[in-house]
Amino acid sequence: MSVTFHRAFDMCLDPVKALQDIIESGADRLLSSGQKNSAEEGSYLLRDLVELAGERIVIMPGSGINVSNIASIAGITGAKEYHLSARKLIESSMVYRKEGLTMGNTPGYNEFTRKVADQDKIKEIISILKNL
Repeated sequence: MSVTFHRAFDMCLDPVKALQDIIESGADRLLSSGQKNSAEEGSYLLRDLVELAGERIVIMPGSGINVSNIASIAGITGAKEYHLSARKLIESSMVYRKEGLTMGNTPGYNEFTRKVADQDKIKEIISILKNL
């Protein structure tokens, strides 16, 4: 089984030491945003991690990756794998909808939509990466 160390890495104090610890743990890849809110913002640390890791572990940028920024992130980081959701909202197929009542009581929440992977976005991102 392949093991990916998740973004808890992004909260650590010393990313170089943490990378070494994760490599020593035997994990196969590290999912990271480069210790920023998005992989785009953390691209330069991600680039450094890719270089430091070499062939010892896969560095997988993730967080906020989309069609508009994948080429830039790939160009800066040199990563070979990426994590993204490429989601879109679709309407619920519910016929009856109780007006004026929400189950989430969260501003902007709409229980009559749901997020699904968008195959067209995924295909476009793959195409962008293949053409770099």
